[in-house]
Amino acid sequence: MVYSNDIFKNRKNYTLVLVGVWVFFTILFLRTAWLCDDAYITFRTVNNAVNGYGLRWNINERVQAYTHPLWLFLHIPFYFLTKEMFLTPIFISFAISMVTIIALTLFIAQNTSQILIIASILGFSRAFVDFSSSGLENPMSHLLLVLFISLFLMKKFTLTNLFFLSFISCFATLNRQDCLLIYLPALIYTWWHTENKIKGLFILCAGFIPLLLWQIFSIVYYGFPFPNTAYAKLGAGIPRIDLIVQGIRYYLWTWNRDNITSIVIFLGLINALFQKKKIIQPLALGVLLYCFYILWIGGDFMGGRYFTVPLLTATIIIIQNSQLSKKQFAIPITFAFILISLTRPDVPIFTGADYSKGGFFTKDGITTERKYYYEWSSLLN
Repeated sequence: MVYSNDIFKNRKNYTLVLVGVWVFFTILFLRTAWLCDDAYITFRTVNNAVNGYGLRWNINERVQAYTHPLWLFLHIPFYFLTKEMFLTPIFISFAISMVTIIALTLFIAQNTSQILIIASILGFSRAFVDFSSSGLENPMSHLLLVLFISLFLMKKFTLTNLFFLSFISCFATLNRQDCLLIYLPALIYTWWHTENKIKGLFILCAGFIPLLLWQIFSIVYYGFPFPNTAYAKLGAGIPRIDLIVQGIRYYLWTWNRDNITSIVIFLGLINALFQKKKIIQPLALGVLLYCFYILWIGGDFMGGRYFTVPLLTATIIIIQNSQLSKKQFAIPITFAFILISLTRPDVPIFTGADYSKGGFFTKDGITTERKYYYEWSSLLN
C-alpha cells in the first residue's frame, strides 16, 4: 500500500522503486554468491542420502555432522535431479534470498521510504550479503523470519494464527535450533493475548510436533538429540569467561568491519523502547536474547554469520517507526546508512572477481569467510 505521505506520489513511481530494489538485490546476490567449506559437510550428507547411504558423513558412523536438518532436506530433491553440487546450492540460496527480499518489500514495508531504508541496510551489510549465499542455512532463516513477522504484525491473536506462528517457528528451529530464541518472546506474546490460554497452549505445542518427531528420529538414528557440533563446541571444557571474552571479540570484529550491522541492531533495540507499538517489543526482546546467546557461546569463527537474523529483525523494527514514512526523515536516514557502510572496507556491491586479496584472518581466529574462499568458490569466478 502507498500512503499519501510517501516520498513518491503515485503508483508508477512506487513500482519503479520496488522493481529497482529487486534488480539491485538480484545483481548483488549474483555478484557475491559463493560457497564455504562447512557447507560441504551438508553436501556430502546430501550425496550419501541420494545414493542410498543414509543421512551420514561416514556411512558406517552414527553422527549428525550437519546443524540444519531443514536446509539439508531442501537440497536432497534438487541434487537428486541435477547431480551437481556447486550451482545447485548457489541458486537455491539465490532463489530463497530473492523471495525474502520480495516478501519483505511487499508484505512488511508499506511505502517507498521503508523500501529504500531496507535496501540501504541489507544491501550494504557485509554479514547479510555474505551469508545470503555461502551454502549455509542463513537464507532459509531469513525467509522464515520474514514470514513469521509479517503474520505476527497483523495482530490477529487467534488460535489459528497462533498455530501458524508456532509452525513457522518450528521449521525455523529445524533449520537452526538456536534461532528459537528470536521467536520465543513473540510466541509467548501471541499466546498471552489469545482468549483461551489453555487451548492456546496445546495449539502452541502442536505447532512444534515436527520438531519433536525430528528429535525422536535423531535419538534413534544418531543416538543423540543434537548435532555433533553442539557437543564438540559447547562441551569442550572451555571456561565460560573465556568464551564471553571471545564473544566480545566477535562483536568488535563486526563493529570494525561491518559497523552498519552493529549500528542497526543497536538502533532496533533502542527504537523498540520508544515506539508506541507494543507489539514491536517482543521482537526486540528476541534480538536481545539472541545477541546475549552469541556472547555466551563465544561467537563464531565466521565473522558476521550469527548477526544476520538479529539484523533482519532490527531492520523490520526500525521501519515500523511511522516517522520513517516521511521524506524528511527517510531520505537522510537512507543516505546515512549508505555513508556509514562506505566508511568500512569491502562494500559488497563493489567486490569483484579479485575480492580474495589478503586480510582474511585476525589474531583472534575470526575470518572474513567469503573473502577467503571467493577466489575458488564464487559464482563470479
